[in-house]
Amino acid sequence: MGESIPAFFLFQSMRPLSHTEVGVLYNDVWRYDLSCSRYADLPCQNQGWVVLHPGAIYGGCRDENETRVCDVPSERWKHGAVISDKHTMLVYGGYSHECGDYCDDMWKIDLRTNIWSEIGTTDQIEPQKTIQWPGKRWQFSFSSGPTLPVINQSV
Repeated sequence: MGESIPAFFLFQSMRPLSHTEVGVLYNDVWRYDLSCSRYADLPCQNQGWVVLHPGAIYGGCRDENETRVCDVPSERWKHGAVISDKHTMLVYGGYSHECGDYCDDMWKIDLRTNIWSEIGTTDQIEPQKTIQWPGKRWQFSFSSGPTLPVINQSV
C-alpha cells in the first residue's frame, strides 16, 4: 500500500458510564504520533495525542429541503474504521441515535485537511443499481487492501 504512517488514528466512539453498555458517544478524531520521543512505556515527552477534528453534536445534522444533511458522521460505537491510504480514513456502520439504530453509512476524512465527506448510504447507493452496499452493520471487521476496503461480519 505504499508508505507507512508513523501515527495512530482514533475515531472515538464511547465512554462507558457504568457496567452496562450505556455511555456518551463521540465522533471526534485524534492522532497519536508514534515517532515521538518517549522513554520505555511512558507517554510522549513532547507531543502525544492531537485532536484533528472535534466532531459535532448529532453529527452536525440538520434538515434542508426535507433532506437530512450531516457535516460529519454522527456519534456512534461498534463501527468500523480503516486507513485506506496515507491521507484517508474511512468509517462505516456502527450504532448511532441519529441512524435510529444501526448505521449503513460510509464516511471519509481527509487527514491532510481534516474535512469529512459522506460517501453514501444504502438508500442512496442501492437504487442506482451500480454497486452493492453491505447495509446496516456493527461489530464487524474492516480492513484495507491494495485497492478497496473489505467489510466482513461473522454471524
